[in-house]
Amino acid sequence: MEFGKDHFAVAPDLRGYNLTTIPKGDRPVQDEAAGPRTSTTSPRRLRPRARKFVLVGHDWGGLLAWTFAMYHPEMLEKLVIINAPHPMIFEREMRDNPVQRWGSNYTLRLQ
Repeated sequence: MEFGKDHFAVAPDLRGYNLTTIPKGDRPVQDEAAGPRTSTTSPRRLRPRARKFVLVGHDWGGLLAWTFAMYHPEMLEKLVIINAPHPMIFEREMRDNPVQRWGSNYTLRLQ
């Protein structure tokens, strides 16, 4: 509640996670691009047509946030990444580092 006095926050469920249906295709970045401007969660509390916003991503959501920022930098005021590498670094490590590949095996369970 205290955070809400000075900030407007939306915590979306990605399609296919938690209680949402599994999407056809692979469009999480496009979903998130639409979300800040068209979300219907608590419509009375949403600001109309939000301008730039701060995007915070953690772990798997951090990789999505990095990708979002690369495709939609004009929508962001700031980007905060917690515990996620830049996608190019992650790709390099997955390709060249067997320890990282082993450590990232948990992601196979997400598919």
